Amino acid sequence: MKVVVVFLVVVVMMLAAATSFAAKANDANLNVSIGNFMLSNGEVADMVGPGLGITLNKEIPMSGLLGSLKNVKLYGNLSYVRFSNSYQGVSIKETLIPITVRAIKDFDLENKSSLRPYAGLGVGIVLMSLDIEGTSGSKTDACLELIGGTKFGSNAFAELKYLGGKRNGNTGWGLNVGCSF
Repeated sequence: MKVVVVFLVVVVMMLAAATSFAAKANDANLNVSIGNFMLSNGEVADMVGPGLGITLNKEIPMSGLLGSLKNVKLYGNLSYVRFSNSYQGVSIKETLIPITVRAIKDFDLENKSSLRPYAGLGVGIVLMSLDIEGTSGSKTDACLELIGGTKFGSNAFAELKYLGGKRNGNTGWGLNVGCSF
């Protein structure tokens, strides 16, 4: 488990370094985060254990109806979550790859705090693969994402999200921390 966490941290740092220059050159808002994901169905969650993941999202320039809404931003979002567990002596591995478009509303606090809360909704697809003792399968489903979080200072953020898919293996809660470039 420690090796996976270290690996994910290194991957995030490498992605951040590789994309930081391009994001600043394009005046883009790129967010990179790592986090934990727990499935909401108790029996399935017990089998696959907690998932560790990495998320990238990038602001998409808006026009038309969404562009006229105050403090609403549109993001393209890609996540990778990996579960690996041994349940009753059986090796179980699951991978989730949600790809969503998010509409995020920033909330202005009157007291000019360094906390800048936001909330939003995302829709998209989630790719799921499952491997149980060498037998594997995969599915693709539509998904809905509910997001809430806060930005700290200029670059750091923490985010709680709910991902709702059609199956017990792709529905659950995630908590991510990350930074913006």
